This record gives sequence, C-alpha cells and structure tokens, in this order.
Amino acid sequence: MIVKKNNKTVWLHETLDVPTNANTHIAKVGDEIKAFDFEPLEGRANCFIQGIVVEKGMTVRGYHGFTIEVTKKIVGGIERPIKNKIMLVPYDLAEQDYDNRITLIKKGVA
Repeated sequence: MIVKKNNKTVWLHETLDVPTNANTHIAKVGDEIKAFDFEPLEGRANCFIQGIVVEKGMTVRGYHGFTIEVTKKIVGGIERPIKNKIMLVPYDLAEQDYDNRITLIKKGVA
C-alpha cells in the first residue's frame, strides 16, 4: 500500500517503526539461527527451522524479521525435506511470542 509521509509518496511498510523486541539483536547477516514454530513443551515434538540469515529488517511480506536460507527443517520432531529454501522469521509474534523462540546457533564469518 502506498501512503503519504512528509509530503512524500512511500510504501506503508517504510512508515512503520522497527520493533524494539530483543529478537532483533540475536543475529546478524551470515549467522545461523534456529526458530521454533511452537514453544517446546514436554510430551510434544518440536517444530523449527534452522538457517543462515541472508537479510534482516523489513521482509518482502511487510513485517520486520530475519530472511534465512534454510539448512534444516524439523516437523513433529522429524527432519523433513526443505521445499522452500528461503523462509521468513518474524522478530515478534505478539501474544504467541516466548523467550528463546529464536536462538543463535553459530556466528557467521563477518
């Protein structure tokens, strides 16, 4: 969506503030992260993706987060084939967010 800001025509996402959530500082481009779909609970198999951060900030979907090249995908506790090589990990999940949803696995070479 296009809007006016300071008498300039800009995309709506360009007017949104960057979130202050702690997840924004977890990783830099080149780092490897793990991002859970659901909070790990005893008796429930984990679901997460793991990958290398290729971009951070405003995503192509219009929210702030990490863009990652997926290296591992676990669904229901089982490693699955990677169909979508590039995936988005939002910094925030509002009410569904929890501590350690996104974790740094390995620092990249930078």
